Amino acid sequence: MEHDDDTDNIHYYREQLLDINNKLTELRKEVNICKDIEKRSANVEENLSLIETEQNIERKEYEDNELFRGSSRSGRSDISEQR
Repeated sequence: MEHDDDTDNIHYYREQLLDINNKLTELRKEVNICKDIEKRSANVEENLSLIETEQNIERKEYEDNELFRGSSRSGRSDISEQR
């Protein structure tokens, strides 16, 4: 009888180990997905920062060009407007 109890216990603990290993496998996959997301989000933040910097430069250049064009006018109306 004791032998049967030992066999039952061994079977029970093997099942428990299998369940735990399956759960660990799923959790490891989830951890890897989280690490991948973390890496990609850092890249996205960097790219957004670069885009923002480029847009600021372009806006500044546009404003400078508008100021330059606006200040070069002589105050006379365009000839095409007089017709």
